[in-house]
Amino acid sequence: MNYIRTQSRIWGQYALLGTGAIFGLMMCLYTIFVFQTISFTASKQHTHTAMSVTNGRLSDLESQYMTLKNKITSQTAIELGFKEVAIRSYVSRPSRDLSLRPIQ
Repeated sequence: MNYIRTQSRIWGQYALLGTGAIFGLMMCLYTIFVFQTISFTASKQHTHTAMSVTNGRLSDLESQYMTLKNKITSQTAIELGFKEVAIRSYVSRPSRDLSLRPIQ
């Protein structure tokens, strides 16, 4: 009878120890996941800020391009060394068959 009580007490201690270990593991995982979520949120905010800066720079470059493009006239082109071509030739490639038949 005493043996049964000792075994019961030992198994109870193991059960308590196992439950504590599982609880500790769950708390560690919870902490890791919370910090990971905070890290992802911060990196997302940083990415959005970088995208805003890049989009602003792109907008400025597009504006400069349009301004310069609209300044070019035929007189400016001639001054830069462009000249009219006497004989125009065009490059083209033969059309391809767009069917799904295998090529032979």
